[in-house]
Amino acid sequence: MKKDKKKIVLIFMIVAALGIPMTTFGFKIVRGSESPGLKGDSNFNNGNGRTGEKAENNDSRDRGNKNDKCGRKKNLPTEPTFSENIMYDKYKIADNYVVVKNRGTRLYSRADYNSQRTGWANSGVKIPCEWTQTGWYKVSGEYSGRNYNGFIAAEHADFHRFRIDDMKARVRDLYKTDREGELFAVDNYNSRYGKAPLWNGKTVDALGNQRGGSVAMYVSKPEIEVDGDERVKVVDNTDFMYVSDGTLVKKLKRGKYFSKVCIVESSREGYIQNMYLDKYGEFDEISLVAVIDTANQNEAVFKREGNNWELISKTLCTTGKEGVYSVPTAPGVYGMVQKKPSLFYLKDGTNELEGYAPYALRFNGGAYIHGIPVNYIFPMIPDPLDPTKTIKDLSTRIDPGHREFSRSVGTIPLSHKCVRNYTSHAKFLYDIFEDNKGAVIVIN
Repeated sequence: MKKDKKKIVLIFMIVAALGIPMTTFGFKIVRGSESPGLKGDSNFNNGNGRTGEKAENNDSRDRGNKNDKCGRKKNLPTEPTFSENIMYDKYKIADNYVVVKNRGTRLYSRADYNSQRTGWANSGVKIPCEWTQTGWYKVSGEYSGRNYNGFIAAEHADFHRFRIDDMKARVRDLYKTDREGELFAVDNYNSRYGKAPLWNGKTVDALGNQRGGSVAMYVSKPEIEVDGDERVKVVDNTDFMYVSDGTLVKKLKRGKYFSKVCIVESSREGYIQNMYLDKYGEFDEISLVAVIDTANQNEAVFKREGNNWELISKTLCTTGKEGVYSVPTAPGVYGMVQKKPSLFYLKDGTNELEGYAPYALRFNGGAYIHGIPVNYIFPMIPDPLDPTKTIKDLSTRIDPGHREFSRSVGTIPLSHKCVRNYTSHAKFLYDIFEDNKGAVIVIN
């Protein structure tokens, strides 16, 4: 018997050396879950009519390197480098600057209200800041064709800065995560696949994440039921958190109905249903990143060539505010998932079309990077119910054309949730956008 086994082994070695497929001799190659007794049966039943964790495990396919549980290593160098190659240079701004808060704010020759006045500035003006001392800013430079020099009292201006080193660090982290495995953007825009389940009867989870436009990420693989139309229903009480639309996650392991993922921003792991990950496909080797700083109301854009990230623009922006019809732009790492030449918006609290924002790139639910909003002009006509009055003719709208500039950009949060750019910068981003190659990082 031992001699027969040796002969068989010798034959296999010769066949392998000659490169002859084993199937030529009627052998079947069995991999992973196709082993005898399981045969990759994704409908394994645990005895109570529910398709549970065992069935999910039988179907799991780890497509990564066996030494890399997070997926394949991409053909990218390990450590990125950074350089500067400014391609958009309109509205140049210093790395450190102040934003004037009040109209007619006075500048002084010294940090003293009793010193000589050197000029004045209106609200929204951004002036390069040389240094600060208690209660005062030393400013010197040009804004919108006018020069400013002197001291401004801190009560009349806010200090802002470009945190380029912090922004680079976040881009570096994303690059390394992208290199490690497969990145996907969560999709449930406008709850298109249905609303996520309530968290303990509430629309906000333990971390403060909102239900609207989000998906449930379960802390462990949930027990499920699957009907004849392959619709999945979670039937146990596995805890979960909400993950908002557009959020980038790294896929660790894919099963038939759920994938184990890791949120890029927080490194939290959990299980998300596959239908929420498949809409946009993999974000493979991201090469364009816009970093939005909500604290300083500015942004920087980085573009990758090989392993080198070039800083290609530094500009101001306006992010979302807390309000009845608005929410703050949420910190996170998101995919650029959609572009629109015009984003139409309604008048607050109504279904009445009010205007549009040009060159829009969507990244998180209804949040877009876009240009300066444009309100339509509606002609006035006599009110058919009262000829002494006039009303808007909503059937006729006049487009006054794109607006390029707003002094409010870069001052304080004012938008509904979007990131407002100068229109020329929004177009700059819009023109270099590529599907599945762009990301947005929001920091505060």
